Amino acid sequence: MHIKKKDLKKGIIQLIPENADDIYLLSLIIKPEDIVYAKTTRRIRRTSQDSVRPDEGRRETFTLGIKVEKVELIGMSEAIRIQGIIVEGPEDKIDLYSHHTLTIVPREQITIQKEKWEKNDLERLEEAVQASKKAPLIIMALDSDEATIALVNNYSTRYVSNFSPSLTRKSSSVNEYEEDIKQFWSYLTNYLLQLKKEYEPDLIVIAGPGFWKNDFIEYAIKRAPELKPIIMDVSASTGSKTGITEVLSRGLPAKVAEERRASYESELVKEVLKRLGKNLGTIAYGWEEVEKAATYGAVEHLLVLDRLFMDPTTREKVEKIIKLVKNSGGKITIMSSLHDTGKTIEGLTGIIALLRFSLN
Repeated sequence: MHIKKKDLKKGIIQLIPENADDIYLLSLIIKPEDIVYAKTTRRIRRTSQDSVRPDEGRRETFTLGIKVEKVELIGMSEAIRIQGIIVEGPEDKIDLYSHHTLTIVPREQITIQKEKWEKNDLERLEEAVQASKKAPLIIMALDSDEATIALVNNYSTRYVSNFSPSLTRKSSSVNEYEEDIKQFWSYLTNYLLQLKKEYEPDLIVIAGPGFWKNDFIEYAIKRAPELKPIIMDVSASTGSKTGITEVLSRGLPAKVAEERRASYESELVKEVLKRLGKNLGTIAYGWEEVEKAATYGAVEHLLVLDRLFMDPTTREKVEKIIKLVKNSGGKITIMSSLHDTGKTIEGLTGIIALLRFSLN
């Protein structure tokens, strides 16, 4: 998430969602009665002086502000559809107070205006901003002539380095050449360790042709065993930016992000089922039990099904419990109903609390 402007006195935050996670977050933050400004396309029909019938018109793009009535998530967080009444826009092209639907997708700027921003929503935005600075995926394309490294955050890619080995093949002996290569690989391994420490990636992809990438991976793992669990090798034709592009074209970043989220939610559900099985009293589910636990400051981790935010009635109840959990230092995770784990959560009323201590 990239925040371009924030004026809380006027209740305005201008931002750019960068990926599916940001879109999902906005579907929870944008609420009825908010005003959302975004570019939209609308067919403009005109009536000529010679005819009372309007022509078919043409589609034009401009910015509209609508007062929100309904927010709907589309697909796997691909976009959100915001329905409401137009309150601002070019009056020569639209009818004020008529209905319109905005479709919000990644990398397009929107402005949200609220009467008052809730602390919880501001914290969620800040977490998204910080998350965008992380790099869950590092890709290094490698061949005999160069190595190119990029940091990938879902849909954004940042090239950080390009290296070439210091060697002169024609004038060097075989031993000198191999020594130069080992020094080059040593430098690359240390650089990957530095990036791992700074960005905490879920996966480091080593891409390249043939034996070059395989030999380097073998060297790097032997030199730094801590890299082994997160290294993955894939084929690429070159160690340049083209090699990075080949990896990205296979949709790997989106797959990694989805698998990471699904894996995380799966581990949480396993913990829920484990605690239920042991019957130790360190789990609560259902509105009454969870609110009671939150009131006592006993909630260590609150799990909430995303659908509960779609209904204004349940949303208000969830927001109240979330505030209690936040105030006592608890963690909150919104569980996706699009994953299989969401069905388990839904079967347990949609709201579950992992407790620090038993209330019995």
